[in-house]
Amino acid sequence: MNPNRIVLAAGGTGGHIYPALSLAKILTDRGHEILILTDLRGINFDIESPLWEVRYVQAANPSRPGFFSKCNAVAKLFLGFLSARKALKTFNPDVVIGFGGYPSLA
Repeated sequence: MNPNRIVLAAGGTGGHIYPALSLAKILTDRGHEILILTDLRGINFDIESPLWEVRYVQAANPSRPGFFSKCNAVAKLFLGFLSARKALKTFNPDVVIGFGGYPSLA
């Protein structure tokens, strides 16, 4: 089997990160190259590893109350989209798997 380049996109909370990390371990054991995309909250889960690459994208919840909060969230999501797009172009994955959360939207 040829190794694939696989992106795992996950929100920055444990419910999104831990399943992505479990799959990353299995896939790297099988020889695949992995890129994990998440937001800065993912730093709290010690996701850095020499086995895979990690990149952080901006994300925010657009359903927060207040006009300026919504505008800020939309701007962060757009910036997250741009950085995720750049990461995808650079990494050139064969497969992208989303684990939910706003970073996986980007």
